[in-house]
Amino acid sequence: MVSIMGVVVYIILDVILQLLPPHYSPLRQAESDLAVGHYGFIMNINFLIRGILSFSVIMPIYHLAKESASTLKGIVFFEIWCVASFLLAFFNTDVYTYSHTVMHHTFHGEMHLILAFTAFLGAPAGEILLSLSFSKIGQLKTIRTPVLILALLSAFFLILLVLRLFHGAYFGLFERLFIGSVLLWIVAVSVKLIRLR
Repeated sequence: MVSIMGVVVYIILDVILQLLPPHYSPLRQAESDLAVGHYGFIMNINFLIRGILSFSVIMPIYHLAKESASTLKGIVFFEIWCVASFLLAFFNTDVYTYSHTVMHHTFHGEMHLILAFTAFLGAPAGEILLSLSFSKIGQLKTIRTPVLILALLSAFFLILLVLRLFHGAYFGLFERLFIGSVLLWIVAVSVKLIRLR
């Protein structure tokens, strides 16, 4: 339940921030840019929320599949997403231009890039491994196929994001599609876990 409520709050805060100054373009600019500016603290809160809501879906899976090595590998990768998402709140990005160049690199900006890259690799890897392992967990067998499709969708959007990295016109769009697909995976798994309870 925490994860689903967290996703709702996360999306609401993201939309509110998009409407506030300095009005970054959601198509072109990274979501992280929302943390730079007068209302940036709201985005930093959102990063904390993303880390917590992501972690809250992992604990029930761990309790259902303590003995499964493949599940544990998936948990480790997904926890990388959780921890890195959480830590993004403490390292604001350097705002990039539309051509994806930045005038002045900072330590916190470099750390943000490292954490974001780490998180973005961890999420689809964790999703795919966990989704595949659900076939070995009786209570989660029924959602294996739909959540695996969502996991592959996350990987697909990540590939598009990487390919668009040097063609910034739609970088923000592909990043939001990627994050949205990860959040959708979390919601789908959470709904099943709630029904099991």
